[in-house]
Amino acid sequence: MRADDPFEAAGRLRTEARYPWWNDYSDEVMCVFGHYERAATGAGEEHLFDGCPLNASLGNGYAMCIDYGIANRWEERLHGQGGGARLGALRVPEKVIVFDDGERMPLVSNKAAAPTEGD
Repeated sequence: MRADDPFEAAGRLRTEARYPWWNDYSDEVMCVFGHYERAATGAGEEHLFDGCPLNASLGNGYAMCIDYGIANRWEERLHGQGGGARLGALRVPEKVIVFDDGERMPLVSNKAAAPTEGD
């Protein structure tokens, strides 16, 4: 979405800000997406996924971001660091996230915004 004020990110002036659109997603068809890193990238930075486990679905339970910061791996290696950035894939229909290091995490539902049965 359009940012209220231009801001600098990654050395460039930006006018578009990320928006947690999945909180408004209402379809009951699973939407899997990336490019919204789920791992925090810096101290004090506002993060779109704060308080949400890495393996939890988003919004009404039918949206899932599988971006775990793999694009940052080159920078980790450049500085002799490692372990933070990972590649994740969602296996369907098993609903299991498989990471590049072999770890597997079951997808858990986060239907906090969805009405419960009987509502």
